[in-house]
Amino acid sequence: MFWTMMALAVGLAGLAAAALAVAGRWARKRRAGLARTAPVGDLHGSLYGLTAEEATRFHQSAREHGRLHHARWSRDYLPGVAYEALPGRVSGIPRALRVRR
Repeated sequence: MFWTMMALAVGLAGLAAAALAVAGRWARKRRAGLARTAPVGDLHGSLYGLTAEEATRFHQSAREHGRLHHARWSRDYLPGVAYEALPGRVSGIPRALRVRR
């Protein structure tokens, strides 16, 4: 009788574990399906809720910011880039840290 009850308990525990595994797999598939809300032809996707136009503007803004940062860095750090003759124009010293007299 004892072994019969143990076999029944082990069988029920195994069945519950299998049901949990199947439910977890189903939930993962459902979440993955919900995350793919972007149209197939959309390059940027809408994972963060951006439309295609907003994503394009965001990427263009990021590129423009990078270009401005690179130009400022080049002007402040690279020798021979500064075409204007300003006093205290020394390569390697950022503009904000230069001492003007």
